[in-house]
Amino acid sequence: FVQDASHELRTPVAIIQSKLESLLKQPDVTIEDEAETIAVAMRETRQLKKMINELLSLTKEESIVKLNIGRVDLEDLFKETFESYLEIADYQEKSFNYQIKMKNKIIYTDKTKLNQLIRILVDNAFKYTESGDKISITASDKGRDRVLILVEDTGIGISDKDQKRIFERFFRSDSVRATEVEGSGIGLSIAKLIVTTLYGNIRVQSKLGQGTSFSIDLPKGKPIKQKSKPDKAKNANKMNDKKKNEKINTDKK
Repeated sequence: FVQDASHELRTPVAIIQSKLESLLKQPDVTIEDEAETIAVAMRETRQLKKMINELLSLTKEESIVKLNIGRVDLEDLFKETFESYLEIADYQEKSFNYQIKMKNKIIYTDKTKLNQLIRILVDNAFKYTESGDKISITASDKGRDRVLILVEDTGIGISDKDQKRIFERFFRSDSVRATEVEGSGIGLSIAKLIVTTLYGNIRVQSKLGQGTSFSIDLPKGKPIKQKSKPDKAKNANKMNDKKKNEKINTDKK
């Protein structure tokens, strides 16, 4: 893992170093003259920062011991995601929508982790689609006790060979590496870890040039019963009754 991480981090660092050295060799040039060089360095800096954050997230997921199970309204969760990406969808001229096909939209799980999971997959969908493509999130019942969440797009798709490796850390297909699409190859491995932590399963179906569908199968869970707090008034009354009985017994003697 350390070797893979070092290899992935080395590339943006090398590019940034190269661009900065280029600027130092030409101290008389203006910012306008070297705007492209600076832009490349800034892009690689953003990529480096994103990669470090994802590495930290990956490490955190691997050390998870306790889940914060609570009530989650999938309608609200999907709406928040939709609103976060709506401007991006409009700007990139992509269709983005969500749909809930459930009798009861409430499940009990870790909301923060489920939110992170969905955003990883939606972010991925936006990354690998083009103008005019469609992206959607759908939730439906899977039997009585489970929910099926689909994140689908009509983007570039994934080859059969690459589908077997997409959940590996740092994996990016050769065709994607050859493009200008930014990515670290860590996002889907984090998604896989989150799904496992939530006692679920994740699968992918895709065809090159036709799009991709990620399916997440999760338990609906049950509400956690709160331990009832002792009724102080009731206990006080019991203590008073006990003292009265003791007094009566003493008087009788």
